[in-house]
Amino acid sequence: MQEKKDNIINYEEIFKHKQENLDFIKKRDQGFINILIYFFLFIIGFASLIPMLFIKRDNPNKVVLDSMKNYSDAVAIIDTSYYENNSGDFNNLFTVDFNNSLILVSNTNNTLYQNYLSETLTFEDIIAQNIDVVTLEDDKKIEFNLFYSSSSSISSALDIKDSKYQKITSAYTYNKNALLMFSTYLIVALVLMAFNYKVVIKDFNLLLADKEEPIFTKSIKGFAAMLVASFMINIPVTLISQLLNFKSTSDNQTQIINMLNSSAGIFLFLSTVILAPIVEELVFRYSIFNLFKNKKIAIVVSAIFFGSIHLTSEMVLLFMNGFEMMKFLEVIILSIPYIGIGAFLAYYYHKTKENITLLIILHALSNLFAVLVAFL
Repeated sequence: MQEKKDNIINYEEIFKHKQENLDFIKKRDQGFINILIYFFLFIIGFASLIPMLFIKRDNPNKVVLDSMKNYSDAVAIIDTSYYENNSGDFNNLFTVDFNNSLILVSNTNNTLYQNYLSETLTFEDIIAQNIDVVTLEDDKKIEFNLFYSSSSSISSALDIKDSKYQKITSAYTYNKNALLMFSTYLIVALVLMAFNYKVVIKDFNLLLADKEEPIFTKSIKGFAAMLVASFMINIPVTLISQLLNFKSTSDNQTQIINMLNSSAGIFLFLSTVILAPIVEELVFRYSIFNLFKNKKIAIVVSAIFFGSIHLTSEMVLLFMNGFEMMKFLEVIILSIPYIGIGAFLAYYYHKTKENITLLIILHALSNLFAVLVAFL
């Protein structure tokens, strides 16, 4: 009799196991679709093709001047003819003539720098690229930053192939880049929401239904935990960066700040605080977690991908300008805060029963806080 009981087949358990496998396959397929959408629309850039039809490309000289205007210790080299025809569009600029075709431009709020430009710096110094640090009065030393465009006249005049100066290749000024980013994020967010709105709404209703811990309380607690995690991650990173004389801000962060300061800053604000959290959480948390049954692997993959995508500019320049071990180490150090926050968000997502709406709220609050701090 006992033997018969042992041989009884538990059909309920079998069907439950099969249903779990079917649910996983369905979620996995959804995750793949979301990642493909993000890859083609955002990474490859198909979503930006539509706004590019309406946003006119800027003159390379204008882009260069726009790129250096936030730097008091920067110099831009542009076409003299362009400056003569458009000087009325720019304020607070100091110029130094070098020859008939090229002119140096800097901000007027650094008089010591201007004295060096007009009295000491020569065109041969720039071509030879033998300027790393500028020595001003009282032996004060500052880094020399020169911006130049990819226009044929300037590139041929400088004859620079592997320049240590900053070559500006963007086709748009900061305000147009802000509009382009907003439009791109909006398209990607709308497409992703079209495929995932049921999940977002379901998770939002679950948050509202939790009477023991209201959505406001849960969001603030998660945000506070995220701030603590961010603070703990950034302390050693800052110390290491200062010790090794690495830059403390990624190109991605610098570009965001510059776009926020532009005339179209409100569009970048909306992209950063609303659209980016929707897109990134649906891709880097919801989708990646749907690909792996092992949640530890999901957390690691989510953190690495989240960190990598925010350092695209550094990684591209690392290989375009020639691989250097110290530059590679700098990229690694810069990636730690992004990977760390990515790991925290992934872990928090797992611990809160994978509620994607809560993660979108936390991400939005974090980005809002970062924007406000940038302007303090």
